[in-house]
Amino acid sequence: MVIVLTDGHSARSPKQIAADMRAQGITILAVSVTPRPYVDEAELLLIAGDQSRVFTPRNAHEFEAELMKHVGFGCEGLELGPDAKPRVRGATDVTCDSNSITLTVRTQRPMHGLMYAQHFNDEPGCMLVSLSSFEQQNLLARG
Repeated sequence: MVIVLTDGHSARSPKQIAADMRAQGITILAVSVTPRPYVDEAELLLIAGDQSRVFTPRNAHEFEAELMKHVGFGCEGLELGPDAKPRVRGATDVTCDSNSITLTVRTQRPMHGLMYAQHFNDEPGCMLVSLSSFEQQNLLARG
């Protein structure tokens, strides 16, 4: 999964590279914090390939539900099958600003486990291992 933070005004057309990524099975979420009429929503759609994965200030409240289809939590060392579905436990907040997304996860007990991107649970850059004594974890992604 790729989350693209953009104002929708690329120097070069993102159409081909986005199509190539989707052809490889990569889900793309296109996110802009730039409001209408300044955002190019047509370009966001070219990037995401589907209107349900395009997010602007107008529908930002829908972003978390779409993102959480691709994020899950489990125990460190847990073997996941090839078609494992993410399972979410605890309350999760998604906060966006002009160049980053922060996932804040709160649990009832200290989090000792794994937060990962679906299908990439074995890649260190796509997961956060937590052995925290706190009930809140933040994962920050910068664009």
